[in-house]
Amino acid sequence: MKSIESFVKRRNYLNVYQGLSIEGLAKLVLGEIDEGCSLCERGLRIAPNDPVSFCNYTIALRNLGLHARQYVMIQKASDSLNPTILAEVATISAYWVDIDLLEKVMPMLTAMEVPRPEDMGKWYDTLNYLHTQKDHAQELKTIGRLMMNVAEKYRARLAGAHAFYVMSELDTLFVEVKTDDPVASFADE
Repeated sequence: MKSIESFVKRRNYLNVYQGLSIEGLAKLVLGEIDEGCSLCERGLRIAPNDPVSFCNYTIALRNLGLHARQYVMIQKASDSLNPTILAEVATISAYWVDIDLLEKVMPMLTAMEVPRPEDMGKWYDTLNYLHTQKDHAQELKTIGRLMMNVAEKYRARLAGAHAFYVMSELDTLFVEVKTDDPVASFADE
């Protein structure tokens, strides 16, 4: 009898947080941003280690150009023990050249015996680059935050980012956004 009660409780638990997440994503698609975010975040408070709900929400935020809100989510999730969530944290940390978050999550991901995502090389490249630029890593992180703010201001969807050298002497942070604006009105920012 106890196992049936346990099954019913678990099923109700799944229905609640998954329902909140699904409804929240639908609200985001419909443009009801505040309500959609609220529902998704309520679902994640109930089940903070659900990788599907977490990743769907962070991807939705990125696609809506809500990068600051997405960044807050990954900061909170950086203590997760779920490798899928940590991989999403590493991806977004690398986009915005956040050495502190990368240094926090990369050892955990490396220690976990899980299949390596194909993006892992990019995370290590970014982290290694930041380590070689130790004196300037925090400045690069600040530049990454400024670029995040510009992308957020114009609700630009992030397509990718990478920090690297140009001709072995010029530090470069490349951020690619998706836009329907042929003039790219934010190009001068």
